[in-house]
Order: sequence, then structure tokens, then C-alpha cells
Amino acid sequence: LAGVLLSNIGYSLVPPIEADRLPTIYLTTPDDLTKRRPPKWILRSNFAGSQNMHALGHYAATTLKYRRVVSIAMDNPFGHEQIGGFQRVFQDNGGAVVQKIWVPLNAMDFGPYLTQIRRDADAVSAVFAAGQAIRFVKQYSEQGLKARLPLIGSGVMMDEHALRAMGDEALGVISVLHWSPVLDNPANREFMRLAEAKLGKRPAYFSAVMYSTGRWIAEAARLVGGQVEERERFLDAIRRAIETVEDPRGPIKLDDFNNPTENFYILKVERVGGQLQNSILHTYPMVSQFWTHKPEEFLQSPAYSRDYPPVKP
Repeated sequence: LAGVLLSNIGYSLVPPIEADRLPTIYLTTPDDLTKRRPPKWILRSNFAGSQNMHALGHYAATTLKYRRVVSIAMDNPFGHEQIGGFQRVFQDNGGAVVQKIWVPLNAMDFGPYLTQIRRDADAVSAVFAAGQAIRFVKQYSEQGLKARLPLIGSGVMMDEHALRAMGDEALGVISVLHWSPVLDNPANREFMRLAEAKLGKRPAYFSAVMYSTGRWIAEAARLVGGQVEERERFLDAIRRAIETVEDPRGPIKLDDFNNPTENFYILKVERVGGQLQNSILHTYPMVSQFWTHKPEEFLQSPAYSRDYPPVKP
């Protein structure tokens, strides 16, 4: 089984997957699927919910030198985990998240939420996706906030699936993700050639991750001589394929909890050749879902949630 994006579906499928001993590669991101209760038969192809935002928290504090940040995000577990990861590392490096604003998933008018943003902050860290991302970035600029408070956030918000519907309002936004169309390695150049020919446009990161998934499955089937019904062998072969097949994202290594340790890239939206793109400012190599902590130390802290870590007003 491959795919599965939504967290609620991902969690609900765990019992039958485990009962049927079905080798599975998940796109979905909930932290605890690869932290506090990792299933045996499910490997993650993407990233843990908070993983990329740990890197952004570090970059915001140490390179951008922000000290006071407001967070605004979708009010669901993904938004909570993303902001939690940013906040923990940002605060560990001398910053403070002074306000958290949670936006319902069906909200498309951000005016009531944008007016709440404290103007005494250094920047705003945001997490939205799809239609919400497009509308949020546009309305953030229209209300004059972009000129006063730099916008940073999750790479999911600025990924090509949303960026292709944005204009100048996206310029200068800094984000973090494990892939960019402009990554210059042989595997990504080949992926971009194939994907752009098929799609007629720049692919989104979802396409890049699922392209990887397909290649891993094909290589694992080759490693077991086509005997994919030997499920233990096939699962082990998928693990080997993940670490040996050259990937568009760069090097990948599965940890003991079935989550990829991989590069994360600090990205900035620029206009190049008349087209918006996520240019790479900095690479954080081989980032663990536990950041720089040992798993047993990291797991002593509460899970990231709507209220943890708490705001530092």
C-alpha cells in the first residue's frame, strides 16, 4: 500500500495494516506514527509533522536573528505539530513565540485573524496548505502586513501546488521543505524532466515524494526477485531501497522508528526568468525527526499540541 495523505485516514488504517502484515509506505505526517507508537509495517516516505519546522526555528533564531515571532496556522494536528516544532527550536535558541493564532480549516477570509497579529513582533510564522495557503499569503500582503512583518513558514504553504496560483505577494517569503524543483542533482534533474513533460507544469513536492515511493517499490521487488508475497523480505528490501536508490531530495536514511532522516532546505521565493521559484538559501543536512536530541530524551517531553509548547508573552 502506498500513499495516504490525511492524518485521520492514516491512523485509522494502522490496525488493519498491522493485522494483515501489509508492507506500506505512508505520505501522511503525524508525529506519533513514527515517534511514540510506530507500527512495524508502515514506513514513512515524507517527513514527520514537526521535522522540517525544527530547522526553520533554528534558522529564524540564528541566521535571521528574530527574537519575537507570532505564529498563525490551521487549527488541526498538522498545524499544531508544525508550529510546535518551530517554537521549540526557536525558543531553545533565544527566541520567543509571543502569540499563537489558530484558524479553522474552512476559513477563507483571514481578516479577523490578521487583525489580531501583534505588531510588536519581528516576524510571522505561518502554516497553511492548498486554497488556504493561496488566500492567506494574498490577504497578508493586501493588509499591509508583509511590509511590516516578514513572513516565514512551512514549505507546504509555499510549495508549487500553491505557488503556481500566487503572484508578487509571495516574493521574499522564506520557508522550509525537503525538496525544491531547483535542487541540482542527477535524480532531481531526471525527475523534473519526466514530471514537467507529463504534467505540463512544475510538479509539487507530493509528486516528488510519490515518485520516490514508486522507485523504492520497484527496486525492492527487484531485490527479492519478484517474490513480493514474502512480506518480511519485501519490507526489508524497501528499507534497503530507500537508502540506496538515488533520490531527487538528496540522501535519505530511515531511523529506527521508520521515519526518513533527510536534508531540509531553507527556501526563498524569487522570480527567475519570469517565473516564481523556491530558491535554496541554506541546507540543513540529514535532519532527524528528533532534531539534535536523542530519541529517548526527546520523547520525555509532551507531544506537540495546540497548547504545547506554551506561548511566551
